[in-house]
Amino acid sequence: MSPDSSSTFHHLQVAFEDARNASARKDRFIAIAAHELRQPLAALVLQAEALRRTGIHRNDEFLEELGTDLRATARRQARLICDLVDVARARSGKLQLCTETIEVGTLVRRVVSTMASVSPSVSLHFDIDPPERLLCRVDGVRVEQIVSNLTENALKFAGAQGRITVRVLAENGFARISVADTGRGIMPDAIDTIFDTFGES
Repeated sequence: MSPDSSSTFHHLQVAFEDARNASARKDRFIAIAAHELRQPLAALVLQAEALRRTGIHRNDEFLEELGTDLRATARRQARLICDLVDVARARSGKLQLCTETIEVGTLVRRVVSTMASVSPSVSLHFDIDPPERLLCRVDGVRVEQIVSNLTENALKFAGAQGRITVRVLAENGFARISVADTGRGIMPDAIDTIFDTFGES
């Protein structure tokens, strides 16, 4: 091996060790951050349950529903945080799916209602066709993630006077969810990178 080749090999070894150490530090940081985030969420679940029980005790449907929704939201967030702990699965993009039979229209309507409440200036509409119950076996948390991300993106680009339409359709035995907005649209040169991690959409 020539001196130049030996030097190059040494530099590659050093670079590899640096990269491996940096990856290990990142994994430790994610594990610690996930652990710290779970603690306040656990407290929030308990407080939401207390609110729900108070609503039941007082025969107050609003408080009961609010507590139920808060508890469900906190539990969903706790599950998403748990995904961070499994760094190997997160790095490979393989996240575990927990499927169950749910009514897709109800799930999407809940997400849309939440998004509409935080952006009252935008005209946000929801349609479901057919109007009857549309049962599908899906991972509800992942579907909520998808709909929330798409709707949030639409809110960002629709503008204050924009309009967003979220639809749930029954199509060939499947549920099809679409989110459309009246924003400026996607620039042609961004099509190839729009689904890259943290890509601008």
